Amino acid sequence: MLILYPLDDANSFVDVTEADTIIGGFVPSDGKTAYLALLEADKEAYLRQAFTQISSCSGITLPDTSESALGTAQCYLVVYSQTVETVNVDPNERAVTGERVDTLGVTYDSDKRVSSDTFPPMVYSLLRPYGCVDGNNVGHVSARFIKG
Repeated sequence: MLILYPLDDANSFVDVTEADTIIGGFVPSDGKTAYLALLEADKEAYLRQAFTQISSCSGITLPDTSESALGTAQCYLVVYSQTVETVNVDPNERAVTGERVDTLGVTYDSDKRVSSDTFPPMVYSLLRPYGCVDGNNVGHVSARFIKG
């Protein structure tokens, strides 16, 4: 069950109905379809997870009342988690360093690690006014053609 912020023991900024409205109408992503197809209990689980990630963002100070930007950030993060797995990743585990598909090689910045505190830029832009420090540590990607 979701407990809405600012109540004690809150675990979400929005309820499932509001999240469905925000995600269905405003969040552009392939993950939107995956989220909308979930059962209500699964939607609640994703909302709780996103709330936990946001409320533990480095430097964040939450206001005394819930604000729409927080709910929107939570919804963007829920949809993001439908397209990029960010949960329960060992922060010391190195990500894939590269791949090759036919003649296209992709190299990832191997000095960067993927962790559960990685947010998409839109989420950081919504949370910056609350003091959330942009700790986005997704590595850079470069692509090159490989001969032969």
